[in-house]
Amino acid sequence: MRALFNPDGPLFSLGEQLFNIMAVSIFWVICCVPIITIGPALYYVTVKQVRKNNGSLLNNFFGSFRDNLRIGIPLTCIVLIYATIMVATVWVLNGETEIDTLGSASGYLSFAAKALLLPLLLVLPYLAPITSRFSMGIGALLKLSIVMSLRFFWRTVLSLALIAGSAILFWFIPYFIVVLPGVCALACSFLIESALLKYTPKPDANEPKPWYWE
Repeated sequence: MRALFNPDGPLFSLGEQLFNIMAVSIFWVICCVPIITIGPALYYVTVKQVRKNNGSLLNNFFGSFRDNLRIGIPLTCIVLIYATIMVATVWVLNGETEIDTLGSASGYLSFAAKALLLPLLLVLPYLAPITSRFSMGIGALLKLSIVMSLRFFWRTVLSLALIAGSAILFWFIPYFIVVLPGVCALACSFLIESALLKYTPKPDANEPKPWYWE
C-alpha cells in the first residue's frame, strides 16, 4: 500500500501523465486558431512530455508553437484553400447534376473533384508530426507526407479512423474537448512515431542522443 502511494510509484506516474494529456489538450483548445502550428505543438508535447517524460510542459508546447509559426501559417493557407476549392467544386457540380445542366459530364467532374480530396486526407495524419520533427520547406514536407502515407498505408488508415472517431465523439459530447486532442495525438503517435524515426537521422556514436532516440 505504501508503494502504491509513493510519489515515484505507478499511481502518481499515471496521474501525472493524465494531467499532461489534459493540459496539452486545454492548451490546444486555447491556442486553436486556424494554423497548423497547433498540431505540431500538440504532437511534440505528446511524444516528448507524455511518452518520454522529457522537459517542461509549458516550454515544450509554446516552444514548438513558436518554432513552427513560419512554416505553419503558409501551410495552413495552402491546405485550407485547396480543401475549400475542392469541396466547393463538388458542391457546385452536384447541384449541376441535379438540374442536369452539364449532363453526365457533371457526374464525372464531381467524382474527379472528390478524388482530388484524397491526397489531402492521406497526408493529414503526417503534417503535424513531420512539421514538429524536421525543418524543411513546404514542398519537401508535403512530398514526405505523401510518401509516408503510401508507404505506411494501414497506419494512415488507422490514424484517420482515430481522428474521425475523435471528431465524431466531440460532436456528440463536446465536453470531451479537454482530453480528446491529447488522447488522439497519443494514440496516433504509437502508429506514426516508429515510421517517423525511419526518416530521422541517427546520431553518431560520440554524440548525445536527441530525446526522440532515447
